[in-house]
Amino acid sequence: MAKKLLIGSVILFALGIVGLVVAISMLDLNKHKPKIEQMALEASGYSLKINGDISVSFAPVGIKLKDISVSKPNEKPFTTLKELSVAIKLIPFLKQNIEVDYVVLSDLNLHVEKLKNGKFNFELAKKEALTKTTQENNTTEEKRQVPLININEIRVENTNVEYIDTVANTTAKVTDMDVVVNSIVYDTSKKELNAIAFLGDVKIKNIAYQKYNAKDLHVKFSLKNSIANVNSMSYNIFDSVASGKAKIDLSTKTPKVEFAQNIPKLKLKNFSKEILEKDLLDGELNLDVTLATILDTPLVIKKNLKSEVIFDGQGIGIIGYDLDKIIGGYDKSQSVDMVDIGSLLVAGPIGFALSKSSDASTVYSGAKSGQTLLKHLHVKIDVANAKAKLTDVAIATGKNRVALKGDLDIVNEKFLDVKVGVLDAKNCAKYSQTIIGTFSKPSVKLDESAVNSIVNMASSLFGSSKKVLGADTNKECTVFYNGAVKQP
Repeated sequence: MAKKLLIGSVILFALGIVGLVVAISMLDLNKHKPKIEQMALEASGYSLKINGDISVSFAPVGIKLKDISVSKPNEKPFTTLKELSVAIKLIPFLKQNIEVDYVVLSDLNLHVEKLKNGKFNFELAKKEALTKTTQENNTTEEKRQVPLININEIRVENTNVEYIDTVANTTAKVTDMDVVVNSIVYDTSKKELNAIAFLGDVKIKNIAYQKYNAKDLHVKFSLKNSIANVNSMSYNIFDSVASGKAKIDLSTKTPKVEFAQNIPKLKLKNFSKEILEKDLLDGELNLDVTLATILDTPLVIKKNLKSEVIFDGQGIGIIGYDLDKIIGGYDKSQSVDMVDIGSLLVAGPIGFALSKSSDASTVYSGAKSGQTLLKHLHVKIDVANAKAKLTDVAIATGKNRVALKGDLDIVNEKFLDVKVGVLDAKNCAKYSQTIIGTFSKPSVKLDESAVNSIVNMASSLFGSSKKVLGADTNKECTVFYNGAVKQP
């Protein structure tokens, strides 16, 4: 008897499966497209158009929508999608539980534009937005009773994103992006982001912002207990391989972020050609950056910023800027303005090249068509308490060594007792200047060493230059710099 019941149950189950297959295969959801589009409009305020077919399948049990577009009512689409596939697991489905095996969005194209009025092209009118909000508030209790849908994996394949800011006149593009999110867990005993955990993997062929391009980006990330971790990140920039990691704490109202970046052997020649569209820099630079701050207003970000920036390079060429000639001008006129040399030290070759200071011919006619080979450049800057400390900043050419010390007020954007010095073999400054003022309008204040040098030169015209204004050429000097860069 039990055996017959078992056989009968198996037969009934098999017949049920066959019936389900037949029912699914006979479903024609295309005739329901207008209703689906109307429901989407009422629920979101956006116009959804399903231009292709809607098909269903049994293995796996799922639904597939083709050629989809999303827009504001009566406007051009800002999103198009070639295919949307959703597959559910059969056994839970037979038990009236919905467990999604995967969701796949293929060939997604997203166009985001910031208009002249400051609004985005996807923003709904206020009236529509308020209506939607009211509806959401009125149906909160109903939504709480909707059974939870578990999703095992979400894939976004071959995605292209274009962003245009018509106000700032800037553009950005993401080309050929693939995103996989899996190991998705939703813990109903926890609230908000603490309830969600997942792993993710992103691959992007190219990211472009204005002239800047990063290629072959690969990011592995995770979210758990409101902590987002970028466990690894690699990409190619200026034909140089970069790597990094990041952490964002989303458990508080103002997220905390930590970031680390390393670019060994950054090719300056490629940077110069791609960004500056001319041959200005040559050689390689090693770059390491770590930072931590709170994501809030620009002022709060600066006040809470903690960072360490190190870049170091040897054999770096600067074409069209003869640093030795500029420093040599001191011996002839005693009137060298070292603000531009200071900008090279603080910003490094890349920052210097992007600044107006790199146009040496307009500042120093004697340096026109010259070039500089930096035997060693080393910059270490530590940021804390709203100040950037110039911990170890110096360069050495074939003839000279120049160092920079002091602090930068990053909140008020001012120089704080920043001194630039041309060094001798004893690490003392044979000539120095103090840079004062703001970052946008810096100026130079002569130090005692500069004044004494000028007076010495003038006095030498009259045959006496040993002691001027109490300056003793034989007395022990004060060490100006004692860091990584050695005297040439």
